[in-house]
Amino acid sequence: MAHFLHNLRYLVISLTACTFVLAQAQSFPNKSIRLVVVAPAGSSLDVIARSMQDKLKENLGQAVVVENKPQAGGTVGTNEVAKSAPDGYTWVMSYNGPLAFGPHLYPKLPYQPEKDLIAVITTTSQPNVIAANVQLPANSMRELIALLKKEPGKYNFASVGNGSSSHLTMEYIKSVSNTFAVHIPFNGSPPAVMSSWNSTCCC
Repeated sequence: MAHFLHNLRYLVISLTACTFVLAQAQSFPNKSIRLVVVAPAGSSLDVIARSMQDKLKENLGQAVVVENKPQAGGTVGTNEVAKSAPDGYTWVMSYNGPLAFGPHLYPKLPYQPEKDLIAVITTTSQPNVIAANVQLPANSMRELIALLKKEPGKYNFASVGNGSSSHLTMEYIKSVSNTFAVHIPFNGSPPAVMSSWNSTCCC
C-alpha cells in the first residue's frame, strides 16, 4: 500500500545549446563528456545513465563521466548544466520536476529549460507507484484515504524531492480526497525508499 510515492519520470538527456562551426563539428568530441544526473547513486535515473556509458563511449569514442547532483529536486544539477560552457561537453539527465514543473513552481528559478537547454532524447517513462511499510494498517487506496481522514497529520509521505512528480501527485491525491499527510522530501528515490523501511508511520 502507500508509503513511498515513486516518481513518474520522463527522463530526458539535455545539453546546453551550442553552435559549432563546421571544423568544430567534425572534431567533436575530442575529450570526455560530463553527464550530470540529477538523482543519487542507485536511483533509477542513475542506473539508466550508467547503463548507457559504455555504448556512448563506443559510439562517441570518448569517455562519458557520470556525476550525481540530486540537490533541490534536481534543479541544482540542471542549472549547473544550463550555465555551463555551450560546447556540447556537459550534459544533464533530468526528469519532469526540474524540466517541466520547476519553471511553474519557482518564480526565481535560475534557468529556463526551453531557452537554456536542448532536449536530445527521452530515455524512459516510469509510472508512479504508491508503496508503504507492511505494518501500515491499509491494504488499498480506499483504506489509505480512510486512514488519512481518520487521523489527519499523523502520517508522512516521502517523495524524491520538492516539485517532483512524486510530490505533486500525492498533493493532488490529498486535494481530491480532502486528506492531509506531511510531505518529507528526499534527494532521490533510494533514501525515500529507505524511509519507508525504517518507519511505520508514513504513507
